[in-house]
Amino acid sequence: MLGKGSPFYKAALASTNENVLIFIQLHGGNDALNTLVPIDQYSEYLFNRPSIALPDSGPRGILNVDESLPVGDQVGLHPDMEAFRRLYNDGKAVIVQNVGYPSMNMSHFRGARHSFYGARRQ
Repeated sequence: MLGKGSPFYKAALASTNENVLIFIQLHGGNDALNTLVPIDQYSEYLFNRPSIALPDSGPRGILNVDESLPVGDQVGLHPDMEAFRRLYNDGKAVIVQNVGYPSMNMSHFRGARHSFYGARRQ
């Protein structure tokens, strides 16, 4: 849901296409590094997470997403995200990482409010 003050909300109302933005907020219930595994840093990932790291191959191994990207931009998906990988490969989903807002204050709760409202609230 976008805040009504957000320029994105206004753009969505004016849109004539059927594109949809789905924002999934897991409230800490997600292990981001086991959702999107950094391919170029796999050995460091494995070293720092020896008991919970996903294998780089095999039936429960990470799923390569887009090998056409530069190596530093490639990620592997958790093996349970095969449906998402199909959407990505079909051009129906994207991965957006490292999203923030100006003057972040490192407050998880304030950051979540910015995400939920889509605009800065006073």
